[in-house]
Amino acid sequence: MKRRHWVIGGAGAAAAAAGVSWQWLGQRGAGSTAATPATSGATAAGSPDTPQSWWSYELERPDGSLLTLGALRGQPLIVNFWATWCPPCVREMPMIERFYRGQKPQAGRPRWRILGLAVDKRHAVADYLKANPVSYDIAVAGFDAMQWGRDWGNDKNGLPFTVAFSADGRILHRKLGELSEGELDQWRHV
Repeated sequence: MKRRHWVIGGAGAAAAAAGVSWQWLGQRGAGSTAATPATSGATAAGSPDTPQSWWSYELERPDGSLLTLGALRGQPLIVNFWATWCPPCVREMPMIERFYRGQKPQAGRPRWRILGLAVDKRHAVADYLKANPVSYDIAVAGFDAMQWGRDWGNDKNGLPFTVAFSADGRILHRKLGELSEGELDQWRHV
């Protein structure tokens, strides 16, 4: 009888330790490329409290170079959370590419920038993009990106998830799930 209590207690302790480890790894982006603050104004946990603090981060591109998010500030921006292992994510990428390339400059209206934010490993993203190139910005944030998604309304942590920001950094639109051309067209005219 005592041995059974020890086995049950040991299993409970192991489950608790696994839960703590899972939570810690999820916060640190286990096996992923973590976002790092480019300035001291960013939060210590690696995820922003608001979209404004997000601009202070640098993210790794698939080729290993860094993308400073502040370079995208002051322009309308669409951030698309995706992963190579997510079928609807990769299905919508050619449409997002057409949207990006099809923009016509208009007086007084800046062109939309697009950032594909990969919730994936850098080598997997690089391999995928070799076979399926896009001309818009791609950065790798690993599972750290899921916290940003939650901050911006993706409480289900689903993919794909897309957020459109105005030039002054306000969230204009959010979409959980695959985008349609009609939705992107409506967003274009904001």
